[in-house]
Amino acid sequence: MIRSLLFDMDGTIYPLQGGFSQSPAYQEIKKRMVDFIRERNRIDDAKAKKILIGIKERYGRNVSVGIETEFGIPREEYFSSVWDIDPAAYIPKDPALRKNLELLSERFEIAILSDAPRCWINKVLEFLQIEDLFEGRIFDGQGERNKSAGSAFPWAAERLGKPPQEILMIGDEDEIDIIPAKKAGMKTAKIGAPTDADYCAESVAALAQLLLGKKRRLQIGVMGSAADLAYSKEIEWIAERVGELIAKSGNIVVYGAEKDYDSLSTAAARGAKKADGTTVGVTYGTGKDIWDTQNTDVIIVSGLARGGGREFTLINSCDSVIAISGGSGTLTELAMAYQLDIPMIVIEGSGGWADKLANTFFDGRKRRRVIGAMTPEEAVETAIRESTSRIVAKEANVIPK
Repeated sequence: MIRSLLFDMDGTIYPLQGGFSQSPAYQEIKKRMVDFIRERNRIDDAKAKKILIGIKERYGRNVSVGIETEFGIPREEYFSSVWDIDPAAYIPKDPALRKNLELLSERFEIAILSDAPRCWINKVLEFLQIEDLFEGRIFDGQGERNKSAGSAFPWAAERLGKPPQEILMIGDEDEIDIIPAKKAGMKTAKIGAPTDADYCAESVAALAQLLLGKKRRLQIGVMGSAADLAYSKEIEWIAERVGELIAKSGNIVVYGAEKDYDSLSTAAARGAKKADGTTVGVTYGTGKDIWDTQNTDVIIVSGLARGGGREFTLINSCDSVIAISGGSGTLTELAMAYQLDIPMIVIEGSGGWADKLANTFFDGRKRRRVIGAMTPEEAVETAIRESTSRIVAKEANVIPK
């Protein structure tokens, strides 16, 4: 049984493209390493860079150890100078992160294990407003132990007072987080691309869903203008792209299946089928005689009128909705989503009600904001994140601690 969650920080708690060593933050830190060596030794940049290369060859990732050993400069002095950068310039802020960590902390003990120095860890956790969730359980890389050598994992288990098999190590890098943790006897979870870890998830929110409740494919609704509003080919392409991306994420496109003409929602279904995705069309009245049967896997015949009853069935079947342009029907669907507290994402620049409602609330209650997205990629990513956070919040209420 897993009792403790041990989180890596950089690239795990917050996303990084290509790992920390490829991040803009680390590029700044590398520049500061050279500056530090140059200033302490009163040499030029070329000589400082040569010294740094030599230290990395001899000490690997433990540059601070090399500097202390070869120059007698305390590691604390090195860390406070080189790692003194502002996280706000490099780290995206996820408003749902704290909520997901709080839900996990109700079920598990949570801790941080990072090879980064404490000054950087503290800055990041404070910036993300989650430092209190890890109080007393932050294990940094300022000592002799580190993750890549494997020595940090049994040490962290000892500090937590748990046998390794009761700890889930969560990280984004196989060589540093996953493989050595498995060798130490821990369970593992990979954030990012699938791997040989015991669990794989695209984010902390998705991992929370996986650990706290049964994982299922998300049902993402795509709403938008009907053909009689004469949308452009460019807007139709956006709808198809949204459907394609939902399918590629492994989730399901749900849309309002019309009987008498095409629509942006139907275009999303076409995009999903191009990527071999699953589509569900909810239609009105009786009969399965919809406009596009070829690109619809499941047809739900609501037996209800278009413009009200059918739309309620449609929206209530969605974990989130993405709207593109849109007339009165799309407005009705978004209003229903608002009343049902279902996440709403609209693509800005697509026209119609999507543009009018982007980044606003439907009324003074401010239950849930209509989130504006600039691209299909951002819209789908946001829909997945918001859907997952909502599911985790709802399921956590019925799962015993």
